[in-house]
Amino acid sequence: MAARGALARILENGELRVGLMLRTPPWAAHDEWGEPDGSEVALVRQLARDLGARLRIVVLEAEERIPALESGRVDIVASFPVNTGLLRHIALARPHDRLRVVIAGRAGRHLHDFPDLDGLTLALPIGTALADLVHPLLPPGAVAVFLPDYAECLDAVLQGEVDATVAFEWSVRNLLLTDPFAPIEQGFLVRDSPLALAVAMGERDLLRFLDTFVLLRTADGTLDALHRRYFVSAPATETSATDRRSP
Repeated sequence: MAARGALARILENGELRVGLMLRTPPWAAHDEWGEPDGSEVALVRQLARDLGARLRIVVLEAEERIPALESGRVDIVASFPVNTGLLRHIALARPHDRLRVVIAGRAGRHLHDFPDLDGLTLALPIGTALADLVHPLLPPGAVAVFLPDYAECLDAVLQGEVDATVAFEWSVRNLLLTDPFAPIEQGFLVRDSPLALAVAMGERDLLRFLDTFVLLRTADGTLDALHRRYFVSAPATETSATDRRSP
């Protein structure tokens, strides 16, 4: 049976258009030469090879992702956290990764929930989805300081300039693996979400192809190899191949 919809166009035109936010290293960012790089970039490059298509990366901001899919500007959006509230607008493939976001604080702060941030100064990476997620949840006595990126936010905690920050769990873990005496500790979990490739609603053939792609590239070790390449410690998803579909 012939492919239909976006998959048919990709196969016919030989071009895969993928929307990516390039501000979330090591998933997707610019490398030192200004080129897209990261685990999600490598993932969609492999996807393009499997499709026999050339890859065109379309840089998107968070709020542009769903409109880009709905308008047909892109075929796929990568690095999409699984959120059932969005499933009326988009379709999500089998999850291939996890996104765990934590509040990290100065060593000894023992942060267990948002009320523990009352009276503290929190560094947030300006213009990011995580800052938008955390900022409205801060207690009235907390002070938000906006810095250019995640690395500067972590450094501000290490230097004692702020009390805490929002961070990817892997970055705090890897920092403490590198320097067990670093003056920082992981606090409470803010978000734990699978990551998946997203397509426009109704793109059943492309969605089936993506599900098969994730299943096969999990089974042959490609996904774990990408994690070993871009994440310093263990693979970002600690579930087995048979568990990757579940949150």
